[in-house]
Amino acid sequence: MHEHAYTFSLRPDTVAATLPNQISRAISKKRVKIITDIAKTNRAEFMQHQIGKTVSVLIEENNIGRTPDDIDVKVNGPMIPNKTICNIKLIGMQDGVFVGTKE
Repeated sequence: MHEHAYTFSLRPDTVAATLPNQISRAISKKRVKIITDIAKTNRAEFMQHQIGKTVSVLIEENNIGRTPDDIDVKVNGPMIPNKTICNIKLIGMQDGVFVGTKE
């Protein structure tokens, strides 16, 4: 669950470069910041609503995995083999990632 927003980069010899009413780089940057700020707020709210739920997590390495929503999870407890899919109860958040325990 990651949104990616970028400022428009004008490329010579493209149709977009010849369109009228081009906006300034400053306005473009301001709009990207607005979108990014909204996305961060939405992500934090989504994550907060997931606490207490059990989700399927793909363990990648060192007990860190990903939810189906592409959010990292640090799993407390014994080491889980890499490339394992298991049910993890989300018990909190730390530094923008979930913390969970294996069920």
